Amino acid sequence: MERYQVWIKLHCRPCQGLIDFDNQRCFCGFDEILVERDISGALLDVFNCVRCAVGTYPSSDRRNCVPCNSFPILPNQNCSCNVPNSICYDDKLTGYAQTLENGKRKLKETVYLCEEFNTANACQTLGNLCTLVLHNRNHPACKVIYDLKRSRKHDVPQLYFIDRPDKKKDITNVYRPQSRIQISVAEFDIEGRLISFRKSISGSDFNFCNGSFNEFDAALNFGTKFEMGVKIDSTTCTFPINTSIMDTESTKLFGLPILLKNLEQNQNKRDGHNLQFITRFFMMDRIGGVASESEDESIPEAIRFLKKFHLKIQLLDTREYPQLSGTIYPPLIEIEYGVITREELEEARKNNLEGSGFTFEFKIDYSMDIRESIKDIEISIGVLSAIAVFWSVVQTWTWSRRSGKMTIDPFTLIEFLANACGNLAHVFFIVIYFASLYYMIFFKQQNYIYVILPDEDQEKIIKNFIYSIFALKIIDILHLIYQQMMVDIFLVDWEKPHPSSEKTKELPVSVWRTYLVANEWNELQTTRKISISLQIFMILIILKVFYNLYNIRNLRLLNNKSFVFKICGVENVGTSDPQSSFTLSDGEYHSNFSFVCRFALSVSVYGSVALVQVAFWRGIYTSLIEDKLEQFLDICSLANISVFVMSLKNFGYYIHGKSAHGISDTDMGQMLEHLQRETEDLCGHRGLQTGSDHQTFTMTLPAKLQQAPQKIISGNAATLTKAYDTMNKFLNRFLEHALRDIDYEIRDRIFLEQVIDTEFQDSISFQGILVKSLNDIILRGLDPFFDNMRLDGFNIWISEELVFTPINKQQK
Repeated sequence: MERYQVWIKLHCRPCQGLIDFDNQRCFCGFDEILVERDISGALLDVFNCVRCAVGTYPSSDRRNCVPCNSFPILPNQNCSCNVPNSICYDDKLTGYAQTLENGKRKLKETVYLCEEFNTANACQTLGNLCTLVLHNRNHPACKVIYDLKRSRKHDVPQLYFIDRPDKKKDITNVYRPQSRIQISVAEFDIEGRLISFRKSISGSDFNFCNGSFNEFDAALNFGTKFEMGVKIDSTTCTFPINTSIMDTESTKLFGLPILLKNLEQNQNKRDGHNLQFITRFFMMDRIGGVASESEDESIPEAIRFLKKFHLKIQLLDTREYPQLSGTIYPPLIEIEYGVITREELEEARKNNLEGSGFTFEFKIDYSMDIRESIKDIEISIGVLSAIAVFWSVVQTWTWSRRSGKMTIDPFTLIEFLANACGNLAHVFFIVIYFASLYYMIFFKQQNYIYVILPDEDQEKIIKNFIYSIFALKIIDILHLIYQQMMVDIFLVDWEKPHPSSEKTKELPVSVWRTYLVANEWNELQTTRKISISLQIFMILIILKVFYNLYNIRNLRLLNNKSFVFKICGVENVGTSDPQSSFTLSDGEYHSNFSFVCRFALSVSVYGSVALVQVAFWRGIYTSLIEDKLEQFLDICSLANISVFVMSLKNFGYYIHGKSAHGISDTDMGQMLEHLQRETEDLCGHRGLQTGSDHQTFTMTLPAKLQQAPQKIISGNAATLTKAYDTMNKFLNRFLEHALRDIDYEIRDRIFLEQVIDTEFQDSISFQGILVKSLNDIILRGLDPFFDNMRLDGFNIWISEELVFTPINKQQK
């Protein structure tokens, strides 16, 4: 038997039954100690290797068995390592080594503890590691946790939703405008230990360890659309979070599905199918970005942070489920992470020490399936559009008759399309306005939440209609400009040449009266029933600049000789809040403006101000102050000049300005005498008919009358003066019934002709009309048209917050 020197080198004993020897020393197994004495202390003849008892492992000198750490033991019921703050696992377990702080524990150790011993903390840690790698199922942490969850339901965190939970009708809460969203949050540290559980979170819970955003608290008021971006410091911490919503009616918790946009599976899934929903997320990861070989473990090479948090709450359709008003589907959270590198942080710190961070966007949206409402809008537009097209046909038919066209030609089709564009624009505008007004009124005044404003995607339908209205109105106004350009106007002078006392030759008639009437006609064209400057000023007053004395009871304000005012603007009704408040309290949050509400509000305000101006114009100004059109008729009578307007080939307007005294080119004394005689009714009347004062008419004339002026005016510039005199004499004779082949009759329009603005008779006639009908040919009568055009453009601007952007930014 071979003998070797032992450790103490005092006795030489055989290594009986030892598995090996090295360097002249006996060597035992990894879980055994070397025993040289028996229980009484006497030396043994042979060294023996004794296995340590359960829960112990050999000491460093292989003399004693010391207790294992608090970690689970291996399947052989012994410890296999003695490194402090470490565990033992089989070498066959391999995988991605995720280095963490506190001893740089590796992923495979956590996998082993969770998979073999069902350690709750280890399973939670494994779930957190999966969360930190953005729930990538190809990563070992996620793969293991997913496989364990399918085979073992307990002690394994639920990280994935199997079905689509956001479409179930399990929540029985009935929400009102004053209700709060009850969201519960469980917060874990990276080791899987539960830090806190909050039954109902507040806005301050959405912080990043070193900041508190109490303004977020307003986001939890039910029905309030919330959107805010804040700057976050990069030195903040991380914590995985589980979220659920509470059903207060039955005291249940429903897990909130989280849609991680970074997952490739969830990208570009517009149909909503095959999406992967998760249950856990983190705010910031400053751990995974620390390189294992990094000298400074506190500085990560990159930081992954929560860039966007979007909470979507969908209400049940009250038209489909009227008994479930105010109830919701389980809310859906959409999140997206961003990455910022150390170089980017250092560069930001160099440029701006206070801005060395990143932006966190927090948003809460409410939506409802409004397919039925959209269907109603489409049906309304369809029915009214059919009526609009029919009315366009009537307008085109009238235009064709007045233009003397016998068949349908390309110009007729263009006229029809232009008329259809204008009428369809009116239809779209009316339907969209009343639909928007419905949403604004019922959303602001409801006791239970059964109407929600359209979300951004649903608003696109309304926006598209508004843009279509604007485009159609542009075509319509181009058509109007063309019509105005094609109008022919001739001033008929009734004045006769005066005989001369010195010569037998007649003196020519002065042209200054014609110039005067022409100038007054141009001024009449610029007259409006609505003042644009006053219109805009009043809108700004109503929307922005209503001031109320605030807190006047506070005498200290008066002692400081300062009055504190707060804006009481109707504009605040256009926000996405369910409340209808004109005022903004100090520190109170109001949502961003809703496109639908702002559109309805701006149309209402603009239209109301315009109607007030028109009512003032007609009821007060024209009756008590002045009427420009009546004054123009007086000037025509005083100047002894009539106005002959041909808007189309066979249709036009006539203002009879022939003086009742026969002459107007006279001195002041004779003119005053004429006016006095007219006041005392001692002369004839101004009207075209004997004994009538009616001076305005529409004309339906045959083509033969149109041909005569064309022949007269067809000469060159040298004969224009003669052509004017000839034309003036021709129209004088025509109006005095002195032409043999061309004559006219005067009659009143029948009711149907007045309603649809057409003529059913082809015979030449002067049809008596009211003074206001002349407005169809002057721009003053087109105020409703231009108001509609301005209103369309105004609403596009104000609804997109372009007009008041500087004011809104300052207010926010």
